[in-house]
Amino acid sequence: MTVSEVLAAQGGVVRWSELRDAGATRAAVDRWVRHGDLVRVDRGLLALPTADPVVVDLRQRGGRIACVTLAHQMGLWKWRDPSMPHVGVSRGLRLPDCVVHRTSGDYELADALLSCCRCLPEIEALVLIESAVVLGRVSLPGLRRRFAGARPSWASRVLDQVHPESGSMIETLARCLLRRAGFTVQCQVRIDGVGHLDLMVEGTVGVEVDGAQFHSDRRAYREDRRRWNLLTRQGVPVLRVTYEMVVHDPEAFVSLVRQTLDRHTRR
Repeated sequence: MTVSEVLAAQGGVVRWSELRDAGATRAAVDRWVRHGDLVRVDRGLLALPTADPVVVDLRQRGGRIACVTLAHQMGLWKWRDPSMPHVGVSRGLRLPDCVVHRTSGDYELADALLSCCRCLPEIEALVLIESAVVLGRVSLPGLRRRFAGARPSWASRVLDQVHPESGSMIETLARCLLRRAGFTVQCQVRIDGVGHLDLMVEGTVGVEVDGAQFHSDRRAYREDRRRWNLLTRQGVPVLRVTYEMVVHDPEAFVSLVRQTLDRHTRR
């Protein structure tokens, strides 16, 4: 990991040895301290000025952020916040109001993602793993090596569901919900003159998922209408679904797709 990634992964509080392993020199660290970019908070422990005091205290006591908390700190797609922070310790520390993981030595993002498989439902773990691959934070071959033979047994199988071309968390969720309902789903299907369609279900119905930034400007609005008209001309029915529907009413989303398929396959 780079220095920036190490800082992000540890909530802005790092040991000198972690910075050194990321390629930082002693001279560079001293310079960052002089300029106020880092603060020495303990022997061999440094922090960003904006670091959460809770994380500073955790690291002073020999712990670190771990599992889903580390994944979120690394900027992976966030579906739900955990009810309590997940932390890693190498000895018997008592940390109230935390989910404690036993960790030792290097604990990198791949380790955190494996921890997520042990703590989270499969679909939530998949969202984090897929985002790590899509964002280029880890590689699928690297994850396969790390997950080989690990528990839970489905941790390795979940990697077979990862699509590096996924465009967003909501697209990943929609795809997983539809596949769990028994549908055949293709991702990022290219259609001549249109570009890529988020999802194609049973080769018949297209699904486009709209995030918070949908139609953020007039140009995007015109492009959307152009694509819609071309798809209609080519006879491809397309459903436009929102984040709120997929996340908060997944049954209605799946039902909408099923009813649309039934209607078009009866023709």
